[in-house]
Amino acid sequence: VFQRADGERVVHETVELVYHSIGAMNERLAFSAYERMSEILTELGVGWEADVVSAHHRLAGTPTHFEDGTPNLGWMAVHGAYHAALCAAAGSPTLERIRRQLFDASELYRYWSATLPAPTVRRNAADEHREICEAALARDPDRAVALMAAHLDATANQLEAAISAAE
Repeated sequence: VFQRADGERVVHETVELVYHSIGAMNERLAFSAYERMSEILTELGVGWEADVVSAHHRLAGTPTHFEDGTPNLGWMAVHGAYHAALCAAAGSPTLERIRRQLFDASELYRYWSATLPAPTVRRNAADEHREICEAALARDPDRAVALMAAHLDATANQLEAAISAAE
């Protein structure tokens, strides 16, 4: 049993089940949304570019944590907006709704994993976000999709490491 920062207790099996579900769904979602994005990436205009650049600029300028170490919930909002801006290229409201639901669930468990007492895998997500942004703006769909898949995998691995360390 894990205890979240707000005192709520979460059964380990539930967290593990959700983790594996999110991992499988993220894999399929990454394939679907980003495959679709790769089909139309070269056709997108300056409006989409401006949205991606703006969202990345906000993300890069927003700290993940405050100086006292507490997580910055505002970062979660700009992080979501960044990924939404990238995926707006898919042009499918249904796919976007599903992507958002999976993203929100993933963010919640990523946030919870950071509150576990054991150290988690650390990585430079800012570099990952920058590289994804650069590949998308360069209209390099193969690189953008590969970088996004690696980014999603790294997030899933970070959560898995946190769960394993807490056992």
